[in-house]
Amino acid sequence: QKLCRLAQELPFMAAGEEEDAIAHLVQAQIITNWEVQDNPEHLRTIRDRIMSDETTERQRLGLYRQVLLGEAVAADSSREQIDLRLSGLVVEHNNRLEPYNSIYATVFSEAWIEAMFSNLRPYASEIQTWLQNGQLPQDLLQGDKLAAALKWAESHSLSQQDYQYLVASLKTGVQQEVARIDAVLTQSDQELTQKKE
Repeated sequence: QKLCRLAQELPFMAAGEEEDAIAHLVQAQIITNWEVQDNPEHLRTIRDRIMSDETTERQRLGLYRQVLLGEAVAADSSREQIDLRLSGLVVEHNNRLEPYNSIYATVFSEAWIEAMFSNLRPYASEIQTWLQNGQLPQDLLQGDKLAAALKWAESHSLSQQDYQYLVASLKTGVQQEVARIDAVLTQSDQELTQKKE
C-alpha cells in the first residue's frame, strides 16, 4: 500500500522508465534508513515479531538465513516456521519456504541477520532457566560460557537481571576456583607432612 501511494506521487515519466523509477523509489523511500522511514510502521513490526522471544530468536534467525540464502527448506509446522510465516517475512510456496518479496529480502538481509545475531545474549536460555528456577547456583555460567558472556557484556548495555546473573556467575566461579586451590594446597600440605614423617 505504501509503495502504491508513493508511486502515485511520482511525476510523469516516459514509457519504459517505470521500472527504474520504481526501483529508485523503493530504494530511496523504503529501504534506505528503513527504521526511520517506516511510517506507517510495517517493517519494524516484522522485525519485532522475529525478535519477540529471546529464547527462540536464534532458531528463527538461523532458519530465515537458510531461506534467504536459497536453501531448500521444506515447510512444516514447527514453531520457528510458523513464527516466520506469521511475521510475513516468508511464505510457503510449493511446500518450501521462500522470502515473501525482494524488499523484505533486501531490508532483512544477511548483514541484518548477522547484526541481530551479534546483539543476542549468548546466555539467553541459561538466564531464563536461572530466573525460572529461583536463581539456583547450578544454573549459573561457568568456564568458557562465562568468559564468552563477559566478553559480550563489554560491548553491550546490560539490564539489572543480566548484571545480577553475570555477577552471581563470577562470584560462584571465584568461589569454586578458591575451593579448588584450597584443595590443591591442602593435598600438597598433606603430602609434605607425610614426607617429613
